[in-house]
Amino acid sequence: MIGTIITYVIVVLFILVIIYLAKRAQTFKKYDVETNPNITILDDSNFSEETSSGTVLVEFWAKWCKPCKFQGVILNEIAEKEKDRIKVCKFDVDKSKNLLHQYDIDNIPSILIFQNGEVVQKLIGFKSKHAIKNVLKNMQIA
Repeated sequence: MIGTIITYVIVVLFILVIIYLAKRAQTFKKYDVETNPNITILDDSNFSEETSSGTVLVEFWAKWCKPCKFQGVILNEIAEKEKDRIKVCKFDVDKSKNLLHQYDIDNIPSILIFQNGEVVQKLIGFKSKHAIKNVLKNMQIA
């Protein structure tokens, strides 16, 4: 009798783990930056032009960086909800190192917020949606 109960508990836990992993996989599908029309992909050739006017939030990230994946989900949401006020961009640190030195990026994810071409805020490490929204609100942007 106890052996049967333990077996059922193990099966239920296994099913719950599978459900959790499936939901987590769905979350990462939202992260796909190539399919989000509200996010601009930056490189050395377009960085200055894309950050020169208005309010621009730039995430420095890499595909292998797990915190960057979670940050990407949050930035996708911000990009969709704030698209009329903020341009959201991403810069893959593996594609170029020049800008990392210029903006003193030592850790990823890092977020720089530009206003009319000037860096006005730097966020280092993973930041919650609430934290990013508070920064933008304090800057009277969102």
